[in-house]
Amino acid sequence: MRPLRERQWGLNSIFSTSAVTLLCVLLFAAPLHASTPEHPVSGSKYTQLRRETHCDTSLTNAKVQLDPTRYTGKTLELSGRVEGSSSDGSTVSLLVILRDDTSATLNVLPSMQNDLNSDPTARVRVLAEVGDPGVSNVAPLKVLAIARDAEVTALEKAVEARNEARREADGRRNEIEARWREQASRSVEYGHRRELPPPPAAAATSSYSTYLSSRAQPLFWPYYTYIAKVNPRLDGATASKITFHLLNFADRYNVDPRLIVAMILAESHFNPNATSHSGAMGLGQLMPGTARALGVDNPYDPVQNLGGSVNYLRSRLDTFSSKALPGGELSFEQVSLAMAAYNAGVNKVKKYGGIPPYTQTQNYVKRVISLYKQLCS
Repeated sequence: MRPLRERQWGLNSIFSTSAVTLLCVLLFAAPLHASTPEHPVSGSKYTQLRRETHCDTSLTNAKVQLDPTRYTGKTLELSGRVEGSSSDGSTVSLLVILRDDTSATLNVLPSMQNDLNSDPTARVRVLAEVGDPGVSNVAPLKVLAIARDAEVTALEKAVEARNEARREADGRRNEIEARWREQASRSVEYGHRRELPPPPAAAATSSYSTYLSSRAQPLFWPYYTYIAKVNPRLDGATASKITFHLLNFADRYNVDPRLIVAMILAESHFNPNATSHSGAMGLGQLMPGTARALGVDNPYDPVQNLGGSVNYLRSRLDTFSSKALPGGELSFEQVSLAMAAYNAGVNKVKKYGGIPPYTQTQNYVKRVISLYKQLCS
């Protein structure tokens, strides 16, 4: 097999050049085993080739030359500054000072030199494949691609900036979820100290929590206990259904479940059959027109009502998102305006530039805010 590999890598002609191979690495033609690259590639093309060739970016030229046979067939990246060049007519040898202050000589076509002449000391990136050293102790390197270092570095910085932004966003989301679980689980202690028998162990009830998201699952039993306390007329199955869907819709629409609890307490005291003098219906006291607009066919069905009510609350919070705290967390001003809009309508809030001067709306907002603050304490 060796004669075939020597012809492939051109070792017979290379090693006739004697001591030159002891001082520098000859980088040979053939991007992706084809012809010698004629011109520098763009930064994006270079990074694409770096992925496709499975380049080992931790591998250095010095490491390869210490044990050439170990790395035969591997692709590495060289980075350095072009210090000079020489030509024998058919090829040009570029002298490159690498980042570790060692040097390498890159054999390229004259057209490559012409492209680099505009910057005599250009910094370059080189993808090279390690060849079989044969009888020599110096590994030949086949050039796969050359690009300007500045282009590749700019792309790498952009990728790292995106990754850092993603990591920061993930960190903020994890912090919010952890705080949400911790605070919400404590909030259910508010106002109800008497002991309540544990929830029924029926399979339909006990399995509810397993269908919630990971951040909502720990809240199921504390919220079930709380809801069952505030309305002891609820049977276990109904309390479980309300608890599950309240947390599920809170998770889906990213609304603090404590705010939903405060709102439902103020609206219906967790009575799914409640009807107001004005005709508002169910847990979230949806008016007939609002229910139809939200796609709620039966406002007395706890699932439909909660889905519509939480969706409607989310839209009211979004309307006044400019009042949120830095980072997007709810402020009491944002909550107050959203609850006023939930009760009296967005147009009324905008007309009066705040909570409308209606006694019923003002008392409603005060009650929701009072409950919410106590649940958050």
